[in-house]
Amino acid sequence: MYEVVFDISQMAKPWANILNIIPLIFMPFLSWVLYSSLKSKEGNNKLFKAFITAFCLMAMSMFLIDLVRPFYSQSQGVKKLNNGDYKVVKGIIYDFKPQVSSGQGVETFKVGNRKFYYDYYASTSCFNRTKAFGGKVDNGKRVKVYFDNNCILKIEMLNVSK
Repeated sequence: MYEVVFDISQMAKPWANILNIIPLIFMPFLSWVLYSSLKSKEGNNKLFKAFITAFCLMAMSMFLIDLVRPFYSQSQGVKKLNNGDYKVVKGIIYDFKPQVSSGQGVETFKVGNRKFYYDYYASTSCFNRTKAFGGKVDNGKRVKVYFDNNCILKIEMLNVSK
């Protein structure tokens, strides 16, 4: 009997990314402080004000994208899993190469003729739990891997303890 060891639809929401909202709060304040400091100085500061505005808008856009992307990525993975829009490979894991705990390189393994690679430190909703951080992937284990491109949506592992 197979046991689910990873399922993107059962993951917790990436709430840690909510911390990205802090810079969104401070950017308008920063631009207000810079504008206020320019009012007291004489001269034509239109170019500098335009630069400040553009910088703040760009920075706020980047933080907003970083805030939304993990939620969107996870919802797309769940949608693919629920709609059957994925591929499945079933077999025994071989050619497993763990990622070193310092984070250099990626962890890889093969099932059948399909090679998978992932990085524990990558910001993703796809499977990325490496051996060094409690991952169960290892040579010789019989698995079913549900995936889309290189995004592992679900892993089922044969439970040999029963």
